[in-house]
Amino acid sequence: MSFASKHNKAGRSFDLNTEGFPFMTMKQLYNDPAFGPDTIYPVDGVYVFTTKYGEKPALVSMNNRFFISMPGHQCEEVKKILADPEDVQAIKSGAVGARIVEWDHEKHYFKIEWVDIELPY
Repeated sequence: MSFASKHNKAGRSFDLNTEGFPFMTMKQLYNDPAFGPDTIYPVDGVYVFTTKYGEKPALVSMNNRFFISMPGHQCEEVKKILADPEDVQAIKSGAVGARIVEWDHEKHYFKIEWVDIELPY
């Protein structure tokens, strides 16, 4: 495989149709009575997007039909997930969830905490 064909596929680990999915902030979801702090979101994919402010990680929840924007300090973590075939396969199999955690109660900073989902098989 050529260098170009190998590396131009980066970020395409998940073949999901996310057309029209909005980006939701963790603060929006954490404070939304329909979701709140106890919700575990099934993770169907993780991505690193390039914005005018730099790289920004996000996860996608197909059941909820939206992306969840993640904090920049979790970007390297998402890159490691994308580089690990076992982690990508765990996400594809439905074994990974995410919870939104407020880690600075005064400034209301949020992060994603990963959750193992027990599969029935």
